[in-house]
Formats: sequence, C-alpha cells, structure tokens
Amino acid sequence: MISPKNEENKCDNNKINSIHLMEKIKTTKNKNDEFEQLVKMIIQRFIRGFCSGVAIRVGYVFIKALLKKSLKNGFYKAWAAIRTKSTLQIAAFLGLFPSLYRASLHYIKKARNIEDGWNYLLSGAIAGLSILSLDKSNRETITFLSLTRAIGAGLPALVEKGHLPNVRHIDFLVYSIGCGIILFSALLRPDYLSPGYYQTIVKWSRNFTEEIANNHFRNPGPRFVTCQEAGLHKESCIKFNILDIKRGIPTMSRIFFPVHVLPILLYKRKAFMTSPLPVIKAFIKNMAASTLFFVTSSAITKSGLCLFRNALHKPPPLPAFVPLVVGTTTGIGLLWERKSRRKELALFTAFQMLGIFYTAFKKSQTASKLNIGVPQGFVILFSLASMIIMHVHETQPGYLNSITKAGLTFLVGDKDIYSKWTESNTRAK
Repeated sequence: MISPKNEENKCDNNKINSIHLMEKIKTTKNKNDEFEQLVKMIIQRFIRGFCSGVAIRVGYVFIKALLKKSLKNGFYKAWAAIRTKSTLQIAAFLGLFPSLYRASLHYIKKARNIEDGWNYLLSGAIAGLSILSLDKSNRETITFLSLTRAIGAGLPALVEKGHLPNVRHIDFLVYSIGCGIILFSALLRPDYLSPGYYQTIVKWSRNFTEEIANNHFRNPGPRFVTCQEAGLHKESCIKFNILDIKRGIPTMSRIFFPVHVLPILLYKRKAFMTSPLPVIKAFIKNMAASTLFFVTSSAITKSGLCLFRNALHKPPPLPAFVPLVVGTTTGIGLLWERKSRRKELALFTAFQMLGIFYTAFKKSQTASKLNIGVPQGFVILFSLASMIIMHVHETQPGYLNSITKAGLTFLVGDKDIYSKWTESNTRAK
C-alpha cells in the first residue's frame, strides 16, 4: 500500500520532469527559430550582394561604353561583356563576403560568449576568404583597394587613441607624392600602371599620345625637341596652357557629373524630394570644386612639364626627377576640394601607388633573384584588410569614408540591426 506522502512525492517528481521536458522543448524550439532566422539573414545578404555585383558590373560596362561613345554601335559587345565569367565571380564575391561575415560572427560570439572587438576581427578574416571566388587580376585590385581603405580607417583610430602622432595635412602629402609617382609611371614607365588606368590618363590629357611619349619622353633622341615640334601643342607654352584650362572646364564637368549625381540618387533621395534646393546648391558647389580641382592639377602638370623641358633644353629621355617634381606640385589643386573628398582622393592615389610598387618590384631584378612567392598572398592580405575594416565598421564607423561605410551598411548591415536581432532571440530564450 502506497502512503499519501509517497504519492505526493511521485506527483511532484512528475511535475518537475514535465517542467524540464517543456523547458527542453522550448529551448530546442528557440534554437531552431534562431537557426532559421540566421539562415534567412545569410540568404538575404547573399542575394543582395550577388544582385549588387551584377548591377555594378552592368553599370561599369555600359558607362565604359558611353565614355567611349560606342554604346549604340557596341551594344551587343557590351552585353557580351556582361555575360562573362568575371560578372559571375564579382557577384559571387559580393554575395559571399556578407554571408560569411554574418555566419562567422554569430558562431564566434556564441563560442566565445564575450562581446569585444576580437569577434569582428576574426569574422572579418573569415569573410576575407570570399576573395577566392575572384581571378588573380581582380584579387590584386580588390586587395590593394581594401588595404588603402583599411589604412585610411585604421590610422585615424590609432591617432585618436594616442598610439600614433597626428600628422597635419597628411591627405595633401599622400596625394602629392602619389601624383608624382603616377606621372612618372605614365610618362616613363607605363608598364607599371594597369592598362585601363593608363588609357584613362591618356584620354583625359587630350594632347598626350603613345607616339609622342615614346619619341620625346622615353626613347633617347639626338637633340632637344620643342613642344611644337613634338606635337604637344601648336601655340606657345603659355598660350596653350591658358587655352587648355578653358577647354578643360566643360570636359571635366561632364566627367564629374555622374560622380556627384550618384550619391544623391543613392543616399539623398529623401532629402532631395523634401528640400531640393539645398541638395541642388551642394551639388553645384561640389561639381564646381571638383572641376576646378582637376583643371588646376592638369594646368600645373602641363605647364610644369613645359617649364622643365625648356629650362633643361636636353634631348630625350626626360629625366626621372621632372615628372616626380611636377606631379608632386599638383597637390595644390586639392585645395579646391572639401575635406572628405581630399581624403578620398588621397586614398585613391595610395591605391595606385600600391599597384605601381608591386608591379615595379615584380619586374625588378631583385624579385627575380630572390624568387619570393607567398601562396595565396592576396587572400592573406585581403583577410587582414577585412579584419581592420570590419572592426572599424562595427566599433568606430565614423573613420570610414562615406562610400565604404554606405556599401558595408547596405551589404553587411550595421551593428544596431544585428544587435536588435540578437537581443530579441535572447529575450525569447
């Protein structure tokens, strides 16, 4: 015969077991819900990134065709260029990067059970593996671009924390040195530049051709050749440079128009719809500043080359110090631009410098003697850059330039969105 007390204990045990079972079921359900939400987020990020990659590739191909004025005649060529392996690779890269980052960040946080910067560093490194989807040429470009963005974001953060000294006007310094190296490469060593960028320089110069460069800047010649004999211009140097400024303003305005319209279409649509006048005023001001910046830089470059050539009065080739000095002085043109644009232009020249130094080293005798090769070196470098960029994006996004910040927010999402999603799961548990 079972005593009432034993019966009561048995009931209590059954209740406890039922509660434990219900908690286990609830925990399992929460885990399943959490996993489903994570998978959903990863898929959404991948689709968004993949579609963005296709859109970027389409925009690049058609803008390139428009600049060449060949869209009408070359439509089918442009369409064929879109339907290539490169388009798929770029789209896959932009889809994989945010997906890998979000997945790794979720599980690293869960494994470590700590909220600190190492979560973003480790997740950024894993996301960097997405560069494996690109071919060697694109890996090189993306890596150097990311490294300059990482340096541009990481150095100010270290300066603020007191780890590095504050160098005033460093954007002018970097931009000026970069322009000197780029001009040296364009005039004397075009093989150091990417073919596309070199052709852009040739086109924007308006009076510079490969034949003129070879005959009067690069290859040795018997005597000094004037600018008029070389075919650089028919007028005197002073008259030509004054006329070139006048001719350059409408040309540069057309080039910079899409540069300043695109941010309005992407980030300022609401502001334009509600208060169009301030947006239009800012657009006109920025357009004028960028046009004057480029026209000034071009005038300094061309007049400087004329001045040095005539002063030296020596037969070709052009001494290496001439383009280095003349290019460096073009930093004066940066005064027209606003502060944010100065930093962006400095980062762009830094990106070109990295490419030039890398190519120059590869072509040097030192590299051939040393025979240095790091397996998947660009993957390693890109992962390191991704670590810095994602850490800054999550902790101090103000150090990122506007384009990088907007792109990462669109593809990866910002910390606030992820934190809300994580907090809602924590409350559900």
